[in-house]
Amino acid sequence: MGDTFFRGLSLLRLPESSHLSYAQGLLNSLWPDCDLVLTVHTLDTERAISSLKLKYNITRTLSASAFNKNYEAEQKHQELDDLITEEALNDPQAELPYAHWLRPLWQLAQRLSAQRDLVRGKPENNNRIDYSFSLQGSPHDPDTPVQLIARRRNAPLDRLVAEYMILTNNLWGGMLAEHGVPAIYRSQQMGRVRMSTQALPHEAIGVAQYAWCTSPLRRYVDLVNQWQILAAAEHGVSARLVAPFKPKDADLFAIIGAFDAQYAVWNEFQNAMERYWCLRWLQQQGLHTVQASVLRDDLVRLSCAPLVIRVAALPELERGQIVNLEIMGFDELALELDCRYLDAVAA
Repeated sequence: MGDTFFRGLSLLRLPESSHLSYAQGLLNSLWPDCDLVLTVHTLDTERAISSLKLKYNITRTLSASAFNKNYEAEQKHQELDDLITEEALNDPQAELPYAHWLRPLWQLAQRLSAQRDLVRGKPENNNRIDYSFSLQGSPHDPDTPVQLIARRRNAPLDRLVAEYMILTNNLWGGMLAEHGVPAIYRSQQMGRVRMSTQALPHEAIGVAQYAWCTSPLRRYVDLVNQWQILAAAEHGVSARLVAPFKPKDADLFAIIGAFDAQYAVWNEFQNAMERYWCLRWLQQQGLHTVQASVLRDDLVRLSCAPLVIRVAALPELERGQIVNLEIMGFDELALELDCRYLDAVAA
C-alpha cells in the first residue's frame, strides 16, 4: 500500500487484490473493509481522528520521549509557504502565523540538524531545487496546460517537516529496538542503502536508526511499524511476545522483499510520468534553447526543469559546467529529449 504521485493526480495504491504483492494480500486479509478504514482514519480537518502521535519532551540535551494517541489539526503546506520565511522565524517582532509554536519548533529543528551534521561529518546540502507540477485540466488530456513550480528544499516548512519526521522515525525505531520488538528499518552503511529488521545506522541522515513510521495511510511499511509501536506502548517489556510480528518472523522478511520489488515498480512509473510532463511543459513553453548542468560524460540536467538527458557529441567538461543546448526534437514514447550542444557558459 502506498501512493504514486504523478503530476496532476495521486494514485492511491490500495490493497485491492492479493496478487499484487504479499503485503497487499496480507492487508486485504486483515482488513476486508480497508477502503472504509482508510476513509475513517484519513486526517481531515474538523474531525477528531485517532492516530499515533509522538509527544516530545525536549531538554537542553535534546533528548525526547513519551507518546500518546490523538490528533488536533491539519494545516495545508502550500497555504503557509509564502508567510513562513526564515527571516520571519528568526525575527521575534515579525508577523508570523502560529508564531507561539513555530519559532520554538524552528529553533529546535536547527539544533537537531546541527546535531545530525556532527554525526554525518559534514553539513547537509539542501540547496537543490525541487519541482512540482500542476495540471490546469484533465491529466488524461495530453494538451492540458502544465505549470512547473520550482521550490528549494531548504524552505523553512520543508526543513521543519523533514527534521521532525527524521526525529520521529529515529526515536520510534530506537524505542522498538529497546523493547526487542522487530520493525522494518532503512539503513545506509558504506554507501549501501537497505531495508532490514535490525536497527542499524543511517549514515547519510546521521541517526543511529531510521524506521519508516510516519505515513501509515500512504506506505504499508509504516503501517506495520505502527502496529509494532502500539504493541510496545501498550505492553512494554512483554511487547515482543504479543506484537503482531515476533522476532525473526518470516512474514516480516516477506513484507520487506515484496515492498522493495513493488517500490521499484512505483518509482519507475512515477519517473516516467514526470519525464512525460516535463516534455509536454517544454513544448508548451515553445523553448528552442535551454541551459543544463553537466553531471558526467554526456549526461546533463536541465536548469529549467527536472529532466536529465544525454547529449550526443558533448565535449569533455567539468561536472557542474553550465552549457547551452539547442532542442532538436521530442520523443514522447521513448520519453527522450534530443538536444545539440551549442557552447559552454563562461564562469
